[in-house]
Amino acid sequence: MARKSCRAPAATEHTLTCLQTHCGSCGRPMAVADRTQRTITTLQGNCRLILRVRRCRNPACAWYHRAFRPEEEGKWALPHGEFGLDVIALVGMLRYTSHRSIPEIHQALRDRGVQIVERTVTHLLQRYEELVTVHLTDQRRLRNQFKVTTSYWPGLFHCYDQADLPRTNNDQEQYFGSARYLERRTTGCKQASPGMVIRGAVRVVASVASRLHPFSGPELCPTDVTCWRTLRSELNHHHEARRMQYRFRKSPEHYLAALEEKLSKESLPP
Repeated sequence: MARKSCRAPAATEHTLTCLQTHCGSCGRPMAVADRTQRTITTLQGNCRLILRVRRCRNPACAWYHRAFRPEEEGKWALPHGEFGLDVIALVGMLRYTSHRSIPEIHQALRDRGVQIVERTVTHLLQRYEELVTVHLTDQRRLRNQFKVTTSYWPGLFHCYDQADLPRTNNDQEQYFGSARYLERRTTGCKQASPGMVIRGAVRVVASVASRLHPFSGPELCPTDVTCWRTLRSELNHHHEARRMQYRFRKSPEHYLAALEEKLSKESLPP
């Protein structure tokens, strides 16, 4: 959605410098090559970040001219993001802890002085769900948890030793049931929403985890940006599949004609 008014000027300014001073490939010192800036919106107002980017100046290096941005930048906002992680964390908490709807979250942010449109609130909620899922599925945390669980392995599952001890419980059913209940309460829809079907892999995790632990902005900082981008790409693929289904139901003739034209172009020789 196009912006209809200019952003408010930045109230604060922070200068961030890349802490890595030597190239990881050739080992030579890296000087500050570029100075760029970006403005992000936080709960305290707009903030301008002055970024000092380092580059390797060795032409023989495999990382020649590769940009090394400040490491602290990821604690402020996502790549190419306009809003800070503290705003994303607040949106998630209002949704999954206070059970607010999208219009209510939008109004709460406006009351705090955050200039945002309602559609962007939906996008920030999606980013929150993805970041919580990435945080909980971090391989380093899972390996540590597996190591601790392994130490309790002897006698951990008594249900396989005692014949009269039931091997099932209702925890998993309550896990998904609580997410469905929250979805109905916040949206007012009795049936499962399309968003739950498309984004259930991250929405259910974020719904349950947010009630057990309130996530802050620094906790949402992804340790592996590639993992977050991969997860987001998979979810976007699900969204595109649902959009194609909607287009087919809306106009089957137009959809099939466009598909036939695309296939005919791909089959023609160059």
